[in-house]
Amino acid sequence: MDLQGGMVRAQPVDHNSGIPLNHPTPHHYTHRGKFLNRLHVHLQNHVQRLLAHAKDEDRDHGFTHN
Repeated sequence: MDLQGGMVRAQPVDHNSGIPLNHPTPHHYTHRGKFLNRLHVHLQNHVQRLLAHAKDEDRDHGFTHN
């Protein structure tokens, strides 16, 4: 709830950057090392989760990986 007792909606988030949509993030922030490093780590983690999920799915269907 917000301070006036109303319900607060969850903001949709850009899944690539992790920044809430409609967030007033300064443009220059998205072109700096700190942001780019954060984005890189986020994307690497996402890829690892997808690969692990795919491996689990393959295993469940009888496929094996080396």
